[in-house]
Amino acid sequence: IVGNNADVRGGGLYSESSVITFKNNIMWENSAPDHPEIWIDYRNPLIEYCNIQGGGWEGEGNIDINPQFRDIYNGDYHLKFEYCGDDLNSPCIDAGDPSIYDSEVNCNWGLGQYRSDMGAYGGGSQPIITVGMMPDNFPVVVPAGGSFTYEGSLTNHTEEEMNVDVWIRVRTPDGNYIEINRWQNLTVAPGETNTYYPVVQDIPESAPSGD
Repeated sequence: IVGNNADVRGGGLYSESSVITFKNNIMWENSAPDHPEIWIDYRNPLIEYCNIQGGGWEGEGNIDINPQFRDIYNGDYHLKFEYCGDDLNSPCIDAGDPSIYDSEVNCNWGLGQYRSDMGAYGGGSQPIITVGMMPDNFPVVVPAGGSFTYEGSLTNHTEEEMNVDVWIRVRTPDGNYIEINRWQNLTVAPGETNTYYPVVQDIPESAPSGD
């Protein structure tokens, strides 16, 4: 979302009376007297994995760095990538939501690895690997210092054998993240699902209370 303008506020994005989710976007060189890139009313948006000029938006993976378009002044909003003959690599390559993957990787779509890029190009594919967690009981209510048991699963959506490392984190009520498990050097056959049970997860004594 580049080069737009508004008379009052929110040159790139204006949102009122809505709850929005905003991911994998680039907000750059928009203009308005007030909040030139984004203006949102009192509702809390979910803004993640975005490159927003001027910064100021909290969220996982957000940055404020020149996106390095190939030729912004002639309407080419592909990201620069040395492999494609450009002079540098855009910081937005492989910086999108890690749960979204590029359906193709080439100079006209996704760049770098299969993780999605920020911006207009890339994405559009199902995950290569999905991770599942199925607790024994719902709802999961665990005191600090306690534990719960779940079944873990890994599904390989490709036609090739995959060797993966998996980290699982949860967001606590205070907005921080806790790593709750780590699986390393796991092999999943093409089109197959591996299950792991029982997996017992301890909750640290320092974990805050809440949902």
